[in-house]
Amino acid sequence: MSDFQVIEKKLREFKKKFYLNKLLRGGIFFLAIGVLYFLLTAWVEELFWLPKPLRAVVFWAFVLVEVGLWFYWIWPALGVLIGLKTPMSNQEAARIIGTQIPEVGDRLTNTLDLLKQAQDTELVLASIAQKSKTLSPFYFSQAIDFKDNVKHLRWIILPVTLLMLIWMFGDLSSLFEGYNRVAAYNQEFVRPAPYNLTLLNQELKARSNQEIRLRIEAKGAVLPSEVFVVFGGQRQTMAPKGIDQFELVLPPQKASFDMYFGTDLYRSKDYSFEIVYGPEIRAFSVEIIPPSYTRMRR
Repeated sequence: MSDFQVIEKKLREFKKKFYLNKLLRGGIFFLAIGVLYFLLTAWVEELFWLPKPLRAVVFWAFVLVEVGLWFYWIWPALGVLIGLKTPMSNQEAARIIGTQIPEVGDRLTNTLDLLKQAQDTELVLASIAQKSKTLSPFYFSQAIDFKDNVKHLRWIILPVTLLMLIWMFGDLSSLFEGYNRVAAYNQEFVRPAPYNLTLLNQELKARSNQEIRLRIEAKGAVLPSEVFVVFGGQRQTMAPKGIDQFELVLPPQKASFDMYFGTDLYRSKDYSFEIVYGPEIRAFSVEIIPPSYTRMRR
């Protein structure tokens, strides 16, 4: 193997180590920023219990941010290492090596420039051989030190510290439940309250000419003082019936409708109330035919 072939081999080793180092550094930032954004997303949902449209926006924003972080920090180096992206040129690698190893300086760049010359003369070849021989003792991969990434580990300290504080003094499971609700943004979730409200109606169906009576029962250590029903864009307060029950009487409705009930701290899931159109008696007449012995006229 000639001296220049040794140089080319060392350049390949340098490039591999360069992209491994870049992947390691990118992985640190990808993990740190990704975990911080995950915690922010879960905390927002746990705090505000967002409705479905906003949870969808938060979820897809999270996906786009993570994909963006992947392509910015991970893919450029990983793509080269697995052979799907073109690595840097030898000239670019030589410039980086020259700045990191002063003893090499511009000698490696000059050697590569000589190789690019079209004149294949003995003088040029001799010059390349001489310069390659002076560069042979150097290991170009030493220009990359994996230990330099230790200083970037401080960016992981913040999310790890936050997770430990939440685990010790908070409720880590609630935080993950918040993210699970964001991920299942097309499902309806009910925010827990210090009491439970139960719809007592066994059947959510009525005729179009029938009065509707909705009944709610509250159970818990603390009971609400007011319960309301929302349907058709209108909010109607239910009348208390005893200590733990509430009732609302609606006039006959002409069309089926969706509704939910709740308080300032509670919102139920959506219910669908079906209106059925049945036969109606709008008018009638009676014809009386008395028996003949009564001698009465029709």
